[in-house]
Amino acid sequence: MAEFGAAVHDAQVLESSIELILSLLDQTARQGEEVPGVEALISYSDKTLGQLIGLLKRRITVTDSEEKLLKDALIIRNQLVHSFFRREDRLKATLTPDGITALIDEVRNIRTLTQQANHTSDRMLDALLKKYGLSVEKLKENAVEMYRKANLEYLQRVIH
Repeated sequence: MAEFGAAVHDAQVLESSIELILSLLDQTARQGEEVPGVEALISYSDKTLGQLIGLLKRRITVTDSEEKLLKDALIIRNQLVHSFFRREDRLKATLTPDGITALIDEVRNIRTLTQQANHTSDRMLDALLKKYGLSVEKLKENAVEMYRKANLEYLQRVIH
């Protein structure tokens, strides 16, 4: 079911967005570095979404409604990834066209919630970027430059 994969992707986007926000917050504490490096992002890659939300709340102001939305997205993400198809009623639903339609509708509702949480994290990211004179465009330029440097270093190792 393609919708299921898309829902998992939406949840992963939320996780990556919070990792980026945290790495940006880390970078603002370091003088002379304008945009996050790979190391800052990697430092959060071993954290769960729940841990990332907790770290985020300790670093910036998160309203009660934002916190509820992020926590709801966390709960639904964990159910989706770890137990969605373990429920007997859902397993049986995969055997009939009507059941499949009902499952798709359920997953679409999950996606709606997760996308709302993504919009919340996007607003947080935009505010943070603006506060420190950064932009998504500057981050993209940095990513392209990092990619070029990595490719150049790789080619130099291969050639020599």
